[in-house]
Amino acid sequence: MKLDILRRKIAVAVLMLGPLAALAPVAPTPAAAAGNPIVTENQQPGSDAWLIGPQQGDDGTGQIKGYASATSVLQNQSLTLYVTVNPVQTYTIDVYRIGWYNGAGSRLRLHDGPLQGTQQSPCPVDATTGLIACGWSPSYTLTIPSDWTTGIYMALLTNAAGYQNYIIFVVRDGRPAAFRYQQSVSTYEAYNNYPNDGATGKSLYSFNSSGGQSVI
Repeated sequence: MKLDILRRKIAVAVLMLGPLAALAPVAPTPAAAAGNPIVTENQQPGSDAWLIGPQQGDDGTGQIKGYASATSVLQNQSLTLYVTVNPVQTYTIDVYRIGWYNGAGSRLRLHDGPLQGTQQSPCPVDATTGLIACGWSPSYTLTIPSDWTTGIYMALLTNAAGYQNYIIFVVRDGRPAAFRYQQSVSTYEAYNNYPNDGATGKSLYSFNSSGGQSVI
């Protein structure tokens, strides 16, 4: 998936919430805040360090890439991250919750590293369907703390050379709610043409696919 495009989509979603946040009271009453964990969360100090810098890892070289064992996870459950670096070097993980945070766009919830990285094996390609499924070894397991507010989280991977990439996941708490946000994971995957190296990657669309036609 083109992470720069996805990053812009999420950033736009955050910015679209800005005018709504501006209409809300600057300092919600304690009762209102206690009844809405999102209100409480967005009063926390924010950070714009979630934005990828000028060195984003690409699919051709694979300076640093990764994926998660699940697209969403409950609080107190475990999530495994699968990471590859090229060449072999250390890397860090910074997990941010995406939100308003007075315009900063995120809140840092976890920093870990440097961690010893490995170069994972190439992902096999199904010659009939074009499906690419990576079977990498686990790199990092995170148990989601109970105080992590529900929402979209980005694990920012940074290797020792300064190259960066995202792993995106959702944290849920299982409680009933009047409103539900549905993340368009199926759409992300429909356009996912990893590896976008001009020779191998294939999505469900011809404009960004290499090789023969995809089988749907």
